[in-house]
Amino acid sequence: MSNQTNTEKLFAYRDQFCAIKLVIAMVLDNKLQAATSSIYPSISGSSESAIKQRSKLKNLYYIPHSSIEVNESTVLLSLIEDNFGPLEKLSSVVLSDAFAADLVAQTASSDAENELTLTLGNAGMRCAFTKDNGVEFTPQNKVYDFDGQAGFILSSDEQKNLSLLVYQIASTLEQRDAVQQLISQGQASPLAELFGQIELANGQRVTPATAEQLAQFLTSDNIDKVTTFIGINMYKPSW
Repeated sequence: MSNQTNTEKLFAYRDQFCAIKLVIAMVLDNKLQAATSSIYPSISGSSESAIKQRSKLKNLYYIPHSSIEVNESTVLLSLIEDNFGPLEKLSSVVLSDAFAADLVAQTASSDAENELTLTLGNAGMRCAFTKDNGVEFTPQNKVYDFDGQAGFILSSDEQKNLSLLVYQIASTLEQRDAVQQLISQGQASPLAELFGQIELANGQRVTPATAEQLAQFLTSDNIDKVTTFIGINMYKPSW
């Protein structure tokens, strides 16, 4: 693989990681979530007002709140240094303009829930639960039909906690490696135990039921299902 291809994939990874950080920003700040949600009804169409509101959403909310300090993520720091060498000065990364614009377009779509469920689910799978740090990754292109499955949509508190768990694992090399080892071995019970031990940014932990469900999905080899489970439960508390 050429260095250029490596770099392109790393930047794609960066965009998906920053999309998760945007979710976390909204999960942890109700005022931010309320501010973005208040804009959504006015972003569809081709009027000058709609165009201005989409620009506001992208440039004043999505991009600024997607920022990740490189030194806050051992995974991201490792990937950058592997591809670009040591950083003389630690910096931050944000969503690219193109990816942020795509998020705005999905938000304005009549099928926003399904589109964003896939986007966020693929981001979570790539950054937290895919081997080789997720740089080599094939995204899913359809939403799993979970209609009628009890417990697939978590409570609002657990949706937030699952989002925080995904970001925590995506950010922490030691935890990510431990998760990967258990997934590769098909070890659902130890994986659920590990998930339940991780303290989240809000001081909480996922419930045993959430930990068990996520672990079972990740070790069942049904990628559509787990991608949708992650995506829909990240979409709900943020968008």
